[in-house]
Amino acid sequence: MPADDVAVRISRKLYSEIEKRVKESQGEFRDVRDYVEFVLSEVVKEDEKAEAPYTPEEEEQIKRRLKRWDTSRNDRSIKQVLWQISQGSEPLLGIV
Repeated sequence: MPADDVAVRISRKLYSEIEKRVKESQGEFRDVRDYVEFVLSEVVKEDEKAEAPYTPEEEEQIKRRLKRWDTSRNDRSIKQVLWQISQGSEPLLGIV
């Protein structure tokens, strides 16, 4: 094990299932370690996206757009749009 790696214990059953997926991956993953590292990296990336879906600059741009938006032309209120944003939706498509 390389010096910068650490050991993580998993059940034999899970290890066997991952081993099976590695074999079925047609060379996409070299071994169980490669597969586990990939999956955990993807999970961490998703968590980071969920924590901060927008940068502070993007949030300011969204606020400016909402202030300029004429809600009378749309059924959604600003509160609904803000709620959708907080849920990770992209309700601002087409708003300038």
